[in-house]
Amino acid sequence: MPGVLATLVTVICGAILADRLILQAEWWQVNRTVTQASRPPLADLGPPPGPVTASWQLNTAVADSELPAYDRVAYTIMDGELVVVSGRGLTVRDARTGRERWHYYRGQWSLLGWARTGQVIIAYLERTGHRGNRLMVGLDAVHGTLLWRQRGDVPAATERTTLRWPAGGGVVIVTEDGRHTLYGRAATTGRRMWSKRLTHGCLLPEAVPYGSSASESVAAFGLDCGARDRTLAIDPRTGRTLFTTNAAHPAVSVSGDVTAVFDGTGLHAYDRNGREFLVRRGEDVCRDMCPAVATGGHLLIAYDLARGPENGTETRRLESIDIGSGSLSWRRDMSGYTALSVSGGLLYGLRSRLADPLLPAGIDVIDPATGAGTTVPAPLVTRPGLDGVRPWLAAGGGLLYVAVPT
Repeated sequence: MPGVLATLVTVICGAILADRLILQAEWWQVNRTVTQASRPPLADLGPPPGPVTASWQLNTAVADSELPAYDRVAYTIMDGELVVVSGRGLTVRDARTGRERWHYYRGQWSLLGWARTGQVIIAYLERTGHRGNRLMVGLDAVHGTLLWRQRGDVPAATERTTLRWPAGGGVVIVTEDGRHTLYGRAATTGRRMWSKRLTHGCLLPEAVPYGSSASESVAAFGLDCGARDRTLAIDPRTGRTLFTTNAAHPAVSVSGDVTAVFDGTGLHAYDRNGREFLVRRGEDVCRDMCPAVATGGHLLIAYDLARGPENGTETRRLESIDIGSGSLSWRRDMSGYTALSVSGGLLYGLRSRLADPLLPAGIDVIDPATGAGTTVPAPLVTRPGLDGVRPWLAAGGGLLYVAVPT
């Protein structure tokens, strides 16, 4: 018997060591690079009004995985870098030239979510075919160095069209399998900073379009609470509740200190204290969510007015609302915007078409203070009718960055 026990202990110990040293080892699963190059400079300045031409172009394949809801490509500009997110992993490029700086991929794993705050990118991955085998990593956005790894947590309400989940103020917000509790982890170390239990009967959605959004100062979630769904806005640094509102199946969007909510009956906007300063009624004011950006004490938001009966062409209104008073500063009507971005004191709006029936996309360059602007053609064509695919627009370094499905 002692010999049998010794053999059994040896086998068990050998299996544990094999799991830790081989199956969970980084050396054979991870394909990653780092860089020692300094952060590339990128001024907060978009192109001036006038014709635009393509400077460089990048094609990113959409993953074809066992989880089609997560087969997305997303982008962001941070600290002079272009971050490209896909099911394969993260690729970070010099935003001026498009040249790669570093990447992080894992063989036989899929990237199902990402977050960013400060100079940290957080990635959430699951092993292909084994959803219970999951990993969260924190990466230095400038150099690509690994800051921490953690197994067990899942993202707090991934926004499905971009795979992004809320982080802000140096804290990334996560949850557990039950989705009843929010946890804040320090983005640089992974250490747990705070926890927040949701109201009884409320759950975080796993991954729905516009189910969550965040800035560095506000994180908002559309909660599933049965017959009384609600929106929850918190301070990401502390987990403190800023406000809650009742809204059926809410879609949320955050810009600065402003939270916009569309509940299928109307569009609402709230400041950081939960004061409602904008209401636009109607089931069709937003398709999924209305493009919005806060700048200079104003909320610039585009919403639908009507849809042409013959060709389905949208008429969309762009308004500038004073956040403090709720008063209208200016408005203009135009064909639909699909994305908005502010840089260097100018507002850029991406149109799906330059003008009906012209196919090239159009870009409006607008003075946020007055609403005056010009329209220029963009050297690309957007495909209509792609539900769940969100065009992306950003500006910096005198360049305009546009991503559309092809």
